[in-house]
Amino acid sequence: MEHHALPNQPLQRLQTLIARDRRILTFGFFLLASATLWVVLKLSNTFVADIPAKVVLTVPSASGVMLTSSYVIPVQLRIQARGSSIFRYKLFQSERILVNLGNLHPADADRDSTALPTTNIRNAVVRLLGENFELQAISPDTIYFQLSRSTVKKVPVAANLHLIFAPEYMQLGKTVLQPDSVTISGPHEIVAQVSEVSTVQVKRDGVGADLTGRAQLSAPPQTSLSHSSVTYAIRAQRVTQIAYDLPIYLTDAPDSLRVTLLPTTARVSFSITTASCDKLKPSELYLRASYRDLAPSLTGQLRVSLNKPPSDVLSTTIAPEFVYAIVEKP
Repeated sequence: MEHHALPNQPLQRLQTLIARDRRILTFGFFLLASATLWVVLKLSNTFVADIPAKVVLTVPSASGVMLTSSYVIPVQLRIQARGSSIFRYKLFQSERILVNLGNLHPADADRDSTALPTTNIRNAVVRLLGENFELQAISPDTIYFQLSRSTVKKVPVAANLHLIFAPEYMQLGKTVLQPDSVTISGPHEIVAQVSEVSTVQVKRDGVGADLTGRAQLSAPPQTSLSHSSVTYAIRAQRVTQIAYDLPIYLTDAPDSLRVTLLPTTARVSFSITTASCDKLKPSELYLRASYRDLAPSLTGQLRVSLNKPPSDVLSTTIAPEFVYAIVEKP
């Protein structure tokens, strides 16, 4: 009996794929070579193209004027050059044309806007591009910008603090800032309207002790400050309430009249720090009401006031705040 070997089908399929891939690789190689040759030929030709650039305006600090509009102005340069030079420019370069406005004077800042023909910067552009480029045009043909006279003045600093004190605590005295004033410089139109410079908002919760820190300053637009931040210091003291019942004395009453006050006493409540409680002497305190306030009054009432509010007291409340005056002739 004869035995016939079966064909090796997987091997034949692999050989077919290899042969097909060789044809694809050969075709791809010649396609890439042709494309490369085409690109090289094209890049060797001369073209006219529009390329982007940026005009950067600068003003010397000693000129007395400053820019209030954008100092970077985009322009288009129409150039003639080989394709390879244009390709390298667009791929690697971002030209910035520096223009010094040092020939301007403070009087120029009184205008609404100042014009600069781009023909004035043609030589600078040619030097920047180099000998491989021929400059044909610059668009737009005129650059407009705004100037202002520069001004410097000293203004106070305002603390923008949002503090929530712990129960029975409050701020004692004013917030101490260091420095408490700064120098601001910038366009005259803006600086003239600035009366103070504020810190950025500082938030603190549960303040129950003296507080110190540093806060950044918020400069108005287009201005600069002599300091970027200030330090602040706050005294926090525990507060208590003390109340006394004090007599009310009538003053300025004529001897020909008999005036009776109702009621004759009032309660005075003081908010005071615990450290100052010993300085409060009730024997030196009394309430008074002036008869002179009775004439313009339509209700027959007189306001009650404390003779001399203690300096260490944070707040004072009197109840009742008004008393009635009964006037009789003897």
